[in-house]
Amino acid sequence: MLKLYFFLLGTILASFAGLAAVRLGNGQRPWSPGRSYCDHCRRQLAPWQLIPVCGYLIQGGRCHYCHARLSIFYPLSELLTGGAALALCQSLSLDSAGILLVLTTLVFLASTDHFYQFIYPVALAGLFPLGLLFTPPGPKVSWPAALLFSLLLSFTVLHSLGWGDLEFLTVLLLTLGWYPTALVLLAACLLALVVNFASGRPRHGPAPFIPELALATGVLLVFMPPI
Repeated sequence: MLKLYFFLLGTILASFAGLAAVRLGNGQRPWSPGRSYCDHCRRQLAPWQLIPVCGYLIQGGRCHYCHARLSIFYPLSELLTGGAALALCQSLSLDSAGILLVLTTLVFLASTDHFYQFIYPVALAGLFPLGLLFTPPGPKVSWPAALLFSLLLSFTVLHSLGWGDLEFLTVLLLTLGWYPTALVLLAACLLALVVNFASGRPRHGPAPFIPELALATGVLLVFMPPI
């Protein structure tokens, strides 16, 4: 039952993080208006439509009222966050609360970048518990971290990375070290290639990269031993 609780809590937190990201991007407050509404027809949603993952499946991926296609980003982020919470949270403790904070932060950052291609730097503070919760794999040496940061900064100046991507990866460098950060970067690049290939058409111009970085970070955490 405790595992089910963490799974459901993870999906609810991911749903709220996505909602908060979209509303802030629209110049609204996360808690106002009180009822969620369809982004297309602006009709208020019924409670059953707001159930994480299930609401999307029951509607067949389309709005119940106007039949506009709904973004799969929402149920996918909810499902992945719920699965990560189920795998990582072991008890009702401060460690589990810290893990849920990190997962919620990852969804929020991924949502703002996915929908608006920017992040709120202050939200990166939600990732700092990583250094207190997990034991980073790999050798404990410092000079590769400086080298990796220099490379990331060069990529950013050359517009191969965005400044938000650099800020995200810098927080990982500070909390987890260079080796996990390099693994996250490599996995995120592979995910971006897969997403671009699956879309069937190459993207031109800047593309959101935080969703891939957030997903790669979450996957790494599932296999990283706790402190």
